[in-house]
Amino acid sequence: MSNQLRLDVAQLTDVGRKRPHNEDHMAHVIPKDPQTLAKKGALFVVADGMGGHAAGEIASEIAVETISVVYYQDDNEDVSTSLVHAIKRANTLIHQRAAENMLRSGMGTTCVAAVLRGSTAYIANVGDSRLYLVRGNHVQQISQDHSWVAEQVRAKLLTEEQARSHAQRNVITRCLGTQTDVDVDLFIEPLEVEDALILCSDGLSGLLEDDELLNIVNQYVPQESVYHLIERANEHGGPDNITAIVVRVQEVGWEPTPVLKNGANGHGTNGFGEQGVDAIAAMPTLGLPQFSPKAHSSGSLRYSSGPLGEDFQQYTAKPRRNRRLVYSTLIIALLILVAIVGSGIFYLFHLNTVDVNGTLSKAQTLILNANNQISGNNPDPALALQYLATAQKELRSLQGVSSLTDTQKTQLTKLLNDDLQKSVATAVNTYNQQANILSSPCLTLTTTAVNTGSTGTHATSIIAVQGPKVGNTFFYTLGDNSTLYQLSANHSLVNPFTKWSPANTQVVTVVGDGSRLLALTKTPTQTNAASVYSVSVLTPSNTGSLAIANSQQVPATPSTVTTQTPTLLTAWGSDVYVALTSTTSGTATIDHYTINNNKLNAKPDTATISTTTSLVSMAAFPNRQLFFLFNSGIVSSMQFAPGNQSFTSVSVQQPISQPLPIESNTFIANTPVPTPIAQPTVTQKQTFLAIPNASLLVAGSVNGISRLYIVDSNNHRVLSLKSNTVGAASTTTSTSPSTTVTLQLDEQFVDAQLSPISSVVTDPNQKVPQVYLLVGDPKGIATLYALNPNQNIACNG
Repeated sequence: MSNQLRLDVAQLTDVGRKRPHNEDHMAHVIPKDPQTLAKKGALFVVADGMGGHAAGEIASEIAVETISVVYYQDDNEDVSTSLVHAIKRANTLIHQRAAENMLRSGMGTTCVAAVLRGSTAYIANVGDSRLYLVRGNHVQQISQDHSWVAEQVRAKLLTEEQARSHAQRNVITRCLGTQTDVDVDLFIEPLEVEDALILCSDGLSGLLEDDELLNIVNQYVPQESVYHLIERANEHGGPDNITAIVVRVQEVGWEPTPVLKNGANGHGTNGFGEQGVDAIAAMPTLGLPQFSPKAHSSGSLRYSSGPLGEDFQQYTAKPRRNRRLVYSTLIIALLILVAIVGSGIFYLFHLNTVDVNGTLSKAQTLILNANNQISGNNPDPALALQYLATAQKELRSLQGVSSLTDTQKTQLTKLLNDDLQKSVATAVNTYNQQANILSSPCLTLTTTAVNTGSTGTHATSIIAVQGPKVGNTFFYTLGDNSTLYQLSANHSLVNPFTKWSPANTQVVTVVGDGSRLLALTKTPTQTNAASVYSVSVLTPSNTGSLAIANSQQVPATPSTVTTQTPTLLTAWGSDVYVALTSTTSGTATIDHYTINNNKLNAKPDTATISTTTSLVSMAAFPNRQLFFLFNSGIVSSMQFAPGNQSFTSVSVQQPISQPLPIESNTFIANTPVPTPIAQPTVTQKQTFLAIPNASLLVAGSVNGISRLYIVDSNNHRVLSLKSNTVGAASTTTSTSPSTTVTLQLDEQFVDAQLSPISSVVTDPNQKVPQVYLLVGDPKGIATLYALNPNQNIACNG
């Protein structure tokens, strides 16, 4: 065994055959200095961006650049710690960049990274970009996908074959940039000579079977392998960007021994320090890696690879006298100045030699293509917007050109301010109609500020209950001080409910079921014993004042006392459900109570269910049908029955599109054209329901139809889904893994004001269909929005 790791590396990326631009980025960094290579190893990164208006390309570029720099800046010799730290730093930077621009809200990227040091590979991933290990005649996926279908496969609800062609295969449950923090999976694998590693985006892994990967990598050297891998993916249709890095291990090295940071020779080994790197793919090298956006431009193919030489040349800085150092510095500064001046002259020359007529013609053609996409029998507004975004980019590139003729200026102005603007407005309206999106100016909202008065608290949820008199609706709110208040006619917090026994009882959560209000309460004990939780039925008087009709203590089993806590409450009619969850256990308990004459049964029925991710919210439909929202955004269901139960998938008839960051009536020429994420072609009649970053489920009845509302504050929307039968969910009772509950997307209510949404409730007075949304702000001031769910989606803005 040699004491030096030696690798043959190649990488390649391609835009594919369906996407207008490339949102993938990649890099590999191999230190030139043998000590740095031994200490920090060689780094490989692939990132697959997502988000409209080139946000995905920005996110993936930030990820690759940040990881490549931060990893080698970290002095920590623990590869795992340094790699995870670098990825988390990338997550923070992407999240910050997204917060700076609403058009980039929700942008993110997957990431798979590997560090090869000595005889060990350290692999980290977030999302569904993958790393495969090829050893002999075997190939194995090392990374673990964070996607909806992968979770279904792990739960044995889908097979690998079903997952590969599933309509929801592109729905990821974890990525960089969409949250302030991210969990990073880490894997450690021993290396052997002739091992090969493949790092790739899902544009490759989603199209090629494992056998195809194995045959290509074993048949060709890396620089040929990457070409054939991408060629094969394009032969399969190339619906997405395609990126691959292939690494062949020629020799493994010794594991490193501690290295003095300031040795006897006076030279450190911190990152690249004075000794540089041998290869930073698609990037210049000068000290720490410097990154050029041009190195990542999306051409048809981006190729930067080749086998590394067997010899790593080491640069050793020689002592110099101060005078020579000054002269050298002056010479370098002069060269930099000359380079800057030369670049400026080239840039100005380039501006004045641009093909103006060709650019105008290209933009006009793109606008015509977009119009064709939104005027046919099968309109594709998402593709039209991509054409229009490219046209806008072409036209804006001419705005700084001083050599335009008057005719060219007139044509440019018309294309930007007239043709483009009208086409974008039409495309946005068509997109919204296809996606069942009701937004401003078509969405009518009635707004009322919630007055906290002298309570010193803020409203966190809203509950609507029908009073004893027909047509009389009372509203209540839970304050952030765990106290229940009535909402007066002028929307002030009044009449705090204090009739609890004991007096120190706190309200955890509260829901309404039409004519009653149900509260989950917590009473701290005087000892170290667990708090006592209870469910109470409260009824309103003719004036709206509340009285406790009945209370039952939530039973505590030994496991409940130690690991599970009542956290969620929901109800429909006479059925009441309490979910007991744990932060450490993969099991949840559902207690079911029934109400008879406003009294709860003393002993609830209990169901136990296994969970792989945390429960976020719960809602109830008729016929004891429950819906659950997980922190991954997946919505599952269960028809309640005592005993051990399992979740059922929830499906909708087609993927649910995300709202656009602009409205048709607000777009102007300088507004970036939004480019929505392309939806996969649906071959099934149904697709499973998953809304990443959703925070709340609420059930209600409008026009006699049961509806499930999903709150997605990140995208300023509330989704309304209805059951296929009046008054009940369309379900099946089979326990087969393929069984699903089917819902239909009714509307998406979207408005920039709708964030963060803390509560949704339907008016129990069916004579006036209304949905109420409680929205807070950073200062805790709440606003109540009312909307009519029967508004017409086919609004032209």
